[in-house]
Amino acid sequence: MANTEHLEVLKQGVDEWNRWRRSHFKMISDLFGANLRMANLIGADLHMASLSGANLREASLSGANLIGADLRVADLNGADLIRAKLRRANLCGAKLRGANLTGADLHEADLHVADLTGADLRRVSPSGARLSEASLRKADLTKADLRRADFGGSDFRKADLTEADLSGADFGGADLTDANFSGVTVERTVFDDNNLSSVKGLDAVIHHGPSTIGFDLPLERQNF
Repeated sequence: MANTEHLEVLKQGVDEWNRWRRSHFKMISDLFGANLRMANLIGADLHMASLSGANLREASLSGANLIGADLRVADLNGADLIRAKLRRANLCGAKLRGANLTGADLHEADLHVADLTGADLRRVSPSGARLSEASLRKADLTKADLRRADFGGSDFRKADLTEADLSGADFGGADLTDANFSGVTVERTVFDDNNLSSVKGLDAVIHHGPSTIGFDLPLERQNF
C-alpha cells in the first residue's frame, strides 16, 4: 500500500508535491499500488519513486521526472508520457498500450515483457534499454533511437520503424511480420532466427561500417 502521507501531498497538486520533494530529496516516494488514474502529474518529480503496481491509466505525465522509478507491472495504458524522463526506470511487465511516449528518454530502462501495443514511440530514446519479449505490435517507432537496445523475442508485428537507428540493437527471435523498416540505420544490428520475408522497406535500409547487408530469406543469422 502507498504511504498515506506521500499520497496526500501528491493529491495537493504537482507544485506542492515538487516543493515537498525538494525538502525531502533523500526520501524514496512510496506510491506503491496507488490509484492515480487520469491524474495530472505533468512535470512531477517522481525520480526513484516506488510506483510498482500503481494505476496510472490515462494519467498525464508529460515531462515528468521518472528517472530510476520502480514502475513494475504498473498500468500506464493510454497515459501521456511525452518527453518523460524514464532513464533507468524499471518498467518490467508494465502496461503501456496506446500510451504516448513521443520523445521520452528510456535510456537503459528495463521494459522486459512490457506491453507497448499501439504505443506512440516516435523519436523515443531507449538506447541500451532492455525490451526483450515486449509487445510492440503496431507501435510507431518512427525516427526512434534504438541503438544497443535488447529486443530479443519481442513482437514487432505491423510496427513502424521508419528512419529508426537500429545500430547495435539485438532483434534475435523477434517477430517482425509486416514491420516497416524504410530508411532504418543498421550497423552491427543482430538478427538471429528472424523471418524478414514480409518486412517492408528493406530496399531502403541505410548501413554504415565495413559489414555488408544480405537479405537471403528466411534469414537464419545476420549481423549488420
